[in-house]
Amino acid sequence: MKNSTLITRIALTSFISLFLASCGETAKKQAIHKTEITSTKTISQLEANKTDSLTKEYVKLFKELQSFKRSNDFIKNGLNSDSKYKDWFKKVSELSNGSNSGILKKKNLLADNLLELANIYNESKGYETEYSDFITNKIIEALEYSE
Repeated sequence: MKNSTLITRIALTSFISLFLASCGETAKKQAIHKTEITSTKTISQLEANKTDSLTKEYVKLFKELQSFKRSNDFIKNGLNSDSKYKDWFKKVSELSNGSNSGILKKKNLLADNLLELANIYNESKGYETEYSDFITNKIIEALEYSE
């Protein structure tokens, strides 16, 4: 009798642990989805308030990244020369190395943040991670405080 009670308790404990773990994953996925929606809304609102062309270009590139981050081509090829997003990479590189890069840096709008975010999305198959959330928040904060 004692063995069957012990086995039942172990089985019940295992079931509860698995159930709680799955609930945690569901909550985590919901939180990530909520973060994605919030950052998209925030970026759209910020974009409407920006008037200078460099900031608008930065926001445009950020939104483009959000739109293709889960595409099969991006997940498979990233930003390499075989990817249809190589032009996006070229535009971001021009922002980073171009004559106006200093203006963006003064606003903390770093093109390197966009490239880092693209790499994170490529590694995570387009899904948010704690680090992508951190980078996204840095971008949003810089946009909020840029002139």
